[in-house]
Amino acid sequence: MASTIKEVAKESLGVALGNLRGHKSSRESWWLSDEVQTKVAVKQLRFRELITLRDGTLADRNRAEESYRVAKREAKKAVAHAKEKAYEDLYRKLDSKEGANDIYRIARLGSEGGRT
Repeated sequence: MASTIKEVAKESLGVALGNLRGHKSSRESWWLSDEVQTKVAVKQLRFRELITLRDGTLADRNRAEESYRVAKREAKKAVAHAKEKAYEDLYRKLDSKEGANDIYRIARLGSEGGRT
């Protein structure tokens, strides 16, 4: 009976992949903007649609797969652009007189393994 319940739950709710423990908190996200978060959310939505259409018609699956590929590409570009801009801003700040002390703080954090 337990296996039947698990099987029905998997079919109706789907299966999450990956490790949930500390997944979001371990991500480096200081550079995330609203635009990036939106693009990633759209990508995740398209992936869920693709998974739900696994047993659908070939045309629906192909359409969902192409939609997911496009969303994935857009999210990847948005993430790369946001990271590049954030690092440029960080480097510009560190090159200034005010950022000189931040260099030592970052170096100290790196040598301590991220502990404060």
